[in-house]
Amino acid sequence: MGTGSDRRRQLTRPLLGSVLAVAVPLVPAAMGVYRLSGGDASVERAATFVGGVAILAGEVCVARGFFDVSWLDAALTPARYALYAVAVAALAVDTVAVRRGVKARFAAFLGISSVFAVYLSANPGPDPFSGVFGAFFVALAVGGGVGLVAGEIMGRAFKGA
Repeated sequence: MGTGSDRRRQLTRPLLGSVLAVAVPLVPAAMGVYRLSGGDASVERAATFVGGVAILAGEVCVARGFFDVSWLDAALTPARYALYAVAVAALAVDTVAVRRGVKARFAAFLGISSVFAVYLSANPGPDPFSGVFGAFFVALAVGGGVGLVAGEIMGRAFKGA
């Protein structure tokens, strides 16, 4: 029983790692945009734009760094810089949303997406699953944590401004 189970696990780890590598930059960014939908139209448009850039740049980073798509060599550095800009823009959108009475935690969601893509593109790991697993926890702690705290600080600092 152990041999068949181990074999299935060894066969599914690379596939699961690949699926998660594509999904993780997409899902948190989409969740952040969704949490701001239906409110103020200008905040929703800004969030949709910033989220779209995060998804596009994140997938470029994952495709080049994790899947080793060599024709994206020239796009990797601009995609990383775009993700740094996304982090700053997400804080701005989060601050404006808080000023308008919505606590969506947009910066935290986009922080997870951005840090995951940048980290995974630089550190793909020894095997697909462990690389994605490690990158996810770094993204959750660093991207989500910093995005949450910075968003709270910015929201409180500019709430009454």
